[in-house]
Parts: sequence; C-alpha cells; structure tokens
Amino acid sequence: MVRIQPFKAIFYNTSKAGAIENLIAPPYDVLDSTKANKLAQKSPFNVIHITFSLSADSNFYSSAKEKFFQWLKEGVLKKTSEEGIYFYEVNFEYILGGRKRKVARRGFFASLGLSNYSKGEVLPHERTLSEPKKDRLALLRSVRANLSPIFCLYSDPSLEIINALAEAEKKEPIFEFCDDEGFEHKFFSIYDQNLLQKISDYFAQKRVYIADGHHRYETALEYWRELLAKGDKWAKQAGWIMSYFTPIEEAGLVIFPYHRLLRNLSSVQLDGLVERVSEYFYTHLIFDHLDKETIWEVMRKIEELNDREMIMIDNERRVWLISLKENYQQEFFNFLDVEILEELILTRILMISREEILGEKVVSYETSEERIAEKIFSQEYQLAFLLKPISAQKVIERAEQAKAMPEKSTYFYPKLPSGLVFRLILDE
Repeated sequence: MVRIQPFKAIFYNTSKAGAIENLIAPPYDVLDSTKANKLAQKSPFNVIHITFSLSADSNFYSSAKEKFFQWLKEGVLKKTSEEGIYFYEVNFEYILGGRKRKVARRGFFASLGLSNYSKGEVLPHERTLSEPKKDRLALLRSVRANLSPIFCLYSDPSLEIINALAEAEKKEPIFEFCDDEGFEHKFFSIYDQNLLQKISDYFAQKRVYIADGHHRYETALEYWRELLAKGDKWAKQAGWIMSYFTPIEEAGLVIFPYHRLLRNLSSVQLDGLVERVSEYFYTHLIFDHLDKETIWEVMRKIEELNDREMIMIDNERRVWLISLKENYQQEFFNFLDVEILEELILTRILMISREEILGEKVVSYETSEERIAEKIFSQEYQLAFLLKPISAQKVIERAEQAKAMPEKSTYFYPKLPSGLVFRLILDE
C-alpha cells in the first residue's frame, strides 16, 4: 500500500526573493562547481546556496540550515496555511536520434510514505553509491527539510489522475515562467479535499518506482530510522519524503541514454580493438571516417537500434554497428545493452576496472547528442559507444525484478528543478 498525502509547502515569496526563474536550479548531482557558481550569481536566494557546497566548505551543512531558516524568518520563503498537492508541468524541446521534438511532461508533488524496498511499495531501479548518501544525510540532519524532490513513476493507462489535477482549481502559490533554456513551467497548488482523497485512495492500490533520487530516498530512510531509534518526536514527520509523480504513460516522459566516451586508454587497450570486439559481436562498418556532417546521420541511427546492438566509434573515427552474436545471446539474455557494454567491452575487452568506471577518469558519461557531437572530435576522447534509450516499461520491469541497473543507465529529461517547493520536517 503506497501512502501519499498532501503537505504544507514552503515556497519562494517572489515579491521578496525575485523572479522564480532566478531562484531554481537543477538537482545537485548533475552540477559541477562551475555551473553551480553561475547559478549562485543569479541571486543570493538561489536554491543552490542551500543544496550545493560551492566552495567545498566543511561548514556548508550548518550554513545551509542558517540560510534556509533566515529566509523563512525574513519572508523570502513562506509556508502555505493548508496542506495540498502541487501540480507541475514543463513544456520543452529536446533532441533525440538527431531530431528536435517538443513535448510536455505533467506531474504533481506530494509526500510519499517511506518504506523499505522489501515491502514492495516503493521500488528502485538503479544502484547507489555511499559517498553521495553521506553528503545528503549530513545536509538532511542539519536543515531538517526536503530541499529537493525525488522523482517517482506510477502507472495510469487512462491518465485519469493527472488529467483531473490539470483541470483542478488553481490556488496559490502559482508560478508560470520561462527559463534560460526556453522551457515553459507551470506550477499551482490544489487544496480540493475530495480530489486529494481520491489520489490517496488511488495510490493505496499502486506501486511507485523511483526514477530519480535514489540517494535522497535511501538517505531519508536512514534519517527516519535514526529518529525512530532515539524516540524523537519528529520521527513521524521524517517518515515521509517530498516526491514528484508522473505516469509512465505520459507522452512527455523522456528518458535519455547515457552514452559512454572513453579516454586515457593505452595502446595495448586500443590495438586490434575491432578484431577483439568481433569475438562477441557482429561488426558492420557504417562510415569509414566520421565528420561533422555524418555525425548527425549516426545520431539518427540510434533510434533504429535493436536490443543488444550499439554504435561504436573507434580511435580512427570509424563508425561501427555492433550486434551481439547468437552464441552469446543466452548468456546475456537478461542483460540490458548498458550491462552488455560494461561487462563485455569495458571489462573483458578493454580491461577497465570497476574503480576506473566509477571514477570517470577513463569513462565519461554524456546524454546530450549535441555535446557528443562536439566532444567526439576533440583530442581528449579515443572511443565512444552510443546506446538507444531504455524505455519506462523496462525501468519498471527491472524494479519489479529487484535487479538494479548500473549507475548512469537512465537520464530522465529534463531534470526536476530544486526550488519550486520545499517540505519542512522539523519546525524551529
């Protein structure tokens, strides 16, 4: 039984904080210090000041708490008087398979009751790492608020819930704005008690699947257990996490693949690569030399890929379609393309260690076809492997099988912004 409930939101008071488009930021885990500092320069109230350590300062966690509650005290942030859920739609353009498209993705913010994965209510699909969880736990302990939502999927073939929310009476806070990328954002509050009850009842019969925010979810679980063990009076409040919910049937649910670009490889790793790959894969030469015109023909071929196929661009800038041979199909029957790439090519053929894969000194990850088109011609990268996107249905299948995907398997685009709404756990 999935537990979903409304909550009293904290949100920016734009009359004091300024325009909302200058206050939001992407989630911390897709930013580097350069991007974060640019966001910080937009406004002293940009959410980045409380979600990202701009100077690797050990006092960041206490500083984030101080800023957050100071903003509340000064009225930069304010709290709704009623418990509600919060509709959010983003209209955006993107490039996939070399083609530009425009769609809208709709969803809503609510509180999700925490539960162990073993209960089968909330299911993950990706592995997590210990260091990001230590960081987020320290921030959660200090600020005692959900500063960024997690992103969850659920199934609703008729889109009944999201359509009802889209047509609901709009209450404050209401934000409508266009960001620097030209994306159009619509956000409004819903306090209709009958509708809120309908949603709670609907999800009581459902499972939800974490799309993004696995580290934040597992951090929230650990924090909740800590408070329960201490008999803390706020443990009940900590047993919920601010979440965003989108149906898998929503037309604007876009998932990019994480393509792999490789660098710092030795001649031993590169010599005879195509012949070694040919032991496991059929290799078909698409272009004998890649240039800035044919790169977009290559991108268009991504959508044509079948399962257990991928595109390899070698160190001579030749482009290959590689397809797993029949005698390996059974061994890798339950493997995703990204897992075949990691197991067969990165680990067996190129002899790249697990530590090197995770450390990103050898393997670099990229989701943007435009950035790949730039990077592939630089002297920095020696190889590239392009993958087709993983479907939302496959994400759910793997979650239900309790078989976590490798890190950097799915990139839900666009990322949910931090700063639209916050949820306080402990009152000061």
